[in-house]
Amino acid sequence: SNAANIQDLFFKNGLLNKLLLKFPILDFESRKNISIIFTNGFGKCIDNKFVYVDYMSSKTETMNLLLTILENTTQSFSNNVEIYLVIGSILEECLNFEQLSRVVLNLNSTTDIIWKLFSNCLLPSFEISTESFQIINLIFLKNPKLISNEFFNNKNNLNKFIKKTNELLKHGNYVTKRQGVKLLSTMILGRAFNQLMTTYISNTDNLKIIMILLNDKSKNLQIETFHLFKVFVANPNKNKPICDILIRNKEKLLKFFEIHFCNLQDMNLKQEKDYIVHILKDLPSSTQKQHTEELLSDVSNSSLKDSQEQTKEEFVNVI
Repeated sequence: SNAANIQDLFFKNGLLNKLLLKFPILDFESRKNISIIFTNGFGKCIDNKFVYVDYMSSKTETMNLLLTILENTTQSFSNNVEIYLVIGSILEECLNFEQLSRVVLNLNSTTDIIWKLFSNCLLPSFEISTESFQIINLIFLKNPKLISNEFFNNKNNLNKFIKKTNELLKHGNYVTKRQGVKLLSTMILGRAFNQLMTTYISNTDNLKIIMILLNDKSKNLQIETFHLFKVFVANPNKNKPICDILIRNKEKLLKFFEIHFCNLQDMNLKQEKDYIVHILKDLPSSTQKQHTEELLSDVSNSSLKDSQEQTKEEFVNVI
């Protein structure tokens, strides 16, 4: 009965939207209470239905309002962090449900809210940056099939995702770079995002960014970046521009792994490093530049063809 009454107040009478419209001017305790009532409601069922989820997926005004408030808080200077965190926590609850994640993806076509979240990760406020990453992780990792089949099916979205992620890797602080690398590697290595992996590892600009991060002074960031770099190297179908970069930097890369990856305690990581070093050593020397095109042709058409099944199996094991 109480749940039904709350449902009537929140949805049928539009109380939730009215409260959200007043959210920026409410005091801390009032905001907190709205958040508690809101988030607790997601677990309530009436007639075996998640009423909150059903309503918000059919009436998108509430989700749009939440996203609008979230973005508006980054434009003001009064209590913006606290409001951002509270609204962000409500959105996190929403994104646990595929129906509401789909609403956010659809709203992005008119609001660019997802791309704005990436920009928010670069803001100087640690709290806003962290909350933005949490929301982004839920959007892209909670329902991978939804992202792969519906969002990345649009190449503009796929390319924009890569662009925005690369901005984090290039311009973020240490924490932002590490979270960006972790998001990207989780998606590329998770096998659910094949179109992301094939697109990302075929672009030389992406490889250059990863190689720069691989040389970061932080050992942790080096190791996490390695899990992206290895996919470029282990790919049995590397295009010529990718091969050219690896060939030009072959000796530097081998020296780097000799110095920075020499005493690895993780045996799996050591085996992966050894495999990548083996592939790099097999690349032609940069002094053979005049024969590069012919050699690459041999590598891609002859050597790889002779051991195609074995190479593909090793590539799968690496990623």
